[in-house]
Amino acid sequence: MPVRVVESSAPSQVPEAANSGQISPQACTLLSVGQAFSGTQNVSNLQKEEAWRVNVRIQGCDLEHGYLCGTMEALNVPLADTPVVTFWEGEIVDTKNYTFFTDKWEATSEDDIRHWTKFPSFSPLLNQVEVDGGKSLDLSNYPYIFMRWKEQYFVNVGTDCGLTIAGFYYVCFSCSDGSINGFYYDPNSSPFQKLELKSSNEERSGSSLKCLKIGTWELDYGLHRFKFKDVYIATKGYKDKELLGTGGFGKVYRVVLSTSKLEIAVKRISHESRQGVREFIAEIVCIARFRFSVTGIYYNYWGIVTGN
Repeated sequence: MPVRVVESSAPSQVPEAANSGQISPQACTLLSVGQAFSGTQNVSNLQKEEAWRVNVRIQGCDLEHGYLCGTMEALNVPLADTPVVTFWEGEIVDTKNYTFFTDKWEATSEDDIRHWTKFPSFSPLLNQVEVDGGKSLDLSNYPYIFMRWKEQYFVNVGTDCGLTIAGFYYVCFSCSDGSINGFYYDPNSSPFQKLELKSSNEERSGSSLKCLKIGTWELDYGLHRFKFKDVYIATKGYKDKELLGTGGFGKVYRVVLSTSKLEIAVKRISHESRQGVREFIAEIVCIARFRFSVTGIYYNYWGIVTGN
């Protein structure tokens, strides 16, 4: 049975057709790395009413390319001894990088329309989307952002946990208050499972991709970068049991490389640190030059590993 949708009224303005090219959505401080959200996902079916508490944190965001990623933690999941954490990647529908039609994940154009038209802020765009897929719409200053989130991995449980991440979320984000409304789509699960989240920022960590362009000062050290999801999985979601200690820059975690079985340390820089990034990297480079066995560091969205 579909979940009944009750949301705020649609905004008064509807995006106009773009005059020249497409522009990325406006920069939104509430949609940035480190932002946290909490709420519920309704997973009710015909047999019983059920809702899981959900926490989401954004770990990477690149508006220019319509990309973001993060972690989702589901609490009070039946038969699970611990909260279930997944890593997800998202598409920002800006009509430049991604359109209103998914074209994958077993979703048809009819499935797409049935879901995103449930958002009052986007349902008025249906006629234009049916004409040209919405490619002529300028969403750069629209007060809402439409996204699709696809879970990629279980972080702390195995694939035999009895849960599925085969589906994905249609998501509507409010730039004004950071609230999120969404619907989970999976043809083999209960339809229209509603996701409702509100901004709940306690601690921010991470940095937008624009802050992480490689500079000449960094190239001098011969550093290498790794995607956040690889480091996140390697540290088992920054579990406390992998914590080695805490320094001036942030926490240090133990990691065993899956291929070589080599042990490295991953240092996660904190925004609370009063020391700068260059000092952070300089410290690691100095340690590496003393020829310790292996030294690894992690900075925000990208990882950097050095050592002999």
